Amino acid sequence: MKNFLLSALLCATLLSPLAGQVAGHVFGIDNPSSGVFWFSKTDVSTGIHTPLQQLPMQFYSSASSSCVDPVQQLFCYSSGTEILKMDPLTGNVVTTVQLPLPVNANLYHLQYNPCDSMMYGVVNNYPTSIYFVRFNPFNDSLYTVGNLPTTMMFCMGCMAVIDPINQLYVMHDGSNLQGIDIPTGQLLFTTPVVNLASEIFGHISYDCASGEIVGLSASQNEDVKFLSTVDPLTGVVTHVSNLFWYQGWWKPSGGGNCIDFATGTYYYSGAPDLLIGVNLITGDTTSVHATGQGSFLFVQCFTQCPCSPAGIEETSASAFNVFPNPATDVLTIQVNATVSDLQYCTVTDVLGREVMRVPVNNSSLTVSVAKLASGVYYWTMWSDEKAEGSGRFVKE
Repeated sequence: MKNFLLSALLCATLLSPLAGQVAGHVFGIDNPSSGVFWFSKTDVSTGIHTPLQQLPMQFYSSASSSCVDPVQQLFCYSSGTEILKMDPLTGNVVTTVQLPLPVNANLYHLQYNPCDSMMYGVVNNYPTSIYFVRFNPFNDSLYTVGNLPTTMMFCMGCMAVIDPINQLYVMHDGSNLQGIDIPTGQLLFTTPVVNLASEIFGHISYDCASGEIVGLSASQNEDVKFLSTVDPLTGVVTHVSNLFWYQGWWKPSGGGNCIDFATGTYYYSGAPDLLIGVNLITGDTTSVHATGQGSFLFVQCFTQCPCSPAGIEETSASAFNVFPNPATDVLTIQVNATVSDLQYCTVTDVLGREVMRVPVNNSSLTVSVAKLASGVYYWTMWSDEKAEGSGRFVKE
C-alpha cells in the first residue's frame, strides 16, 4: 500500500499567479432565490461578500461539483454534463464545455491534479457503467482512464480529494472512502468510514501541509461540530478540535469547503448563509461571515497543493531562464549563471519517467515539446552526470 505520510514531508504551499488579487478570498456560487445563481466572493479579512455575475444556470444536482485551475486562473463549475469556466476577478463565464457523455450519465466530483494540471472525476452511467476520467482543461477533452465497479455509490454532498504525492483520487461516498489510482484509474481500496459515536463525517479536503484528509465530524441532533481527520487506510475519524463549536451546520448539499494554505484555514459553507473559517492546527473557529441572502455553494480557495515527486527539486530561477511557460511547441532554457560543462537536458513526466534527452551545445537550449501530451513536466540540466539545475513547466 502506498505511503500516505510522504505527503507531509514533500508538500508545501503553492499560490496561484493571481495571488495578489485573489489572496484572502473564498469564491463560490450564491443561490439567493429559486433558479437564480451568482458567482460571488467573500473577503475573509473584512467579511465583505460580493456577488460578481449572474450565471446561466437554474439548478444544481448531486452531480454538481467545483474546483479551481490555477494554471489558467479559472474557477470551474461542473453541472455533471457541462463545465463552466469562470474568471474569478469578474465572474464572467469564459468558456462553457459540453461534456461528451452518454444520455443520462453525469460527471461527479471534478478535482484538479497539480501533478499534471489535469482534472479528474468519476462518470456515473448507471446502471451500465462507472468509470474514472481525465478532463484536459487546455483543449477541453475528456478521456476515460479506467473502469470502476458498478457498485460504487454517490450521494448529495459527497466529495473527493486528490493526494498529489501518492497520485490518489479519494472519493467519499457517505459511508466509505474509495481510493483510485490516478495513472491507471483502478480502484485500489474501499475503506468504511468509522464515525465517532453520534456523529457523521463529511466535507473532506486534503491538507498538503500534514498529508491528511480533513473534514467536519458533527452531530446534527445537537448541532455541534469538530474539525477532524480520517485515515484512508483504516477509516478511523479523529477530532482535531479540543472543543466543539455551534456556528453554521455544514450544508449537506452543494455547500463545499476549501483550504487556504497561506493562512492554514479550513473554510466551509454553513447554514444559514454563513462562511466559517477553522484553524487547521487547533480546530478552533477563526471567523464567521454572513454571505448575503442565499446559500454560498461550491466554495473554493485559490491556494493549491504543489506536486513534488520524489527526487525532483527545483533550483533558483536566477541560474536559468525558462520560457514560454506554459509552452506549446518549443521550450527555451537560457543559462544566466556560470555553469561549466553542461552536456545534456532531460525532460521527465510527473511519474519520473524520462521522455526526452537533448544535447546541450551552448548557453541557450531550445527543446521541441510539440509532441508531448498536455500536462506538467520537469527539465534537468546535466553536467558530467551531475544535475546542475531543474525546474517545472507546463505543456499546453
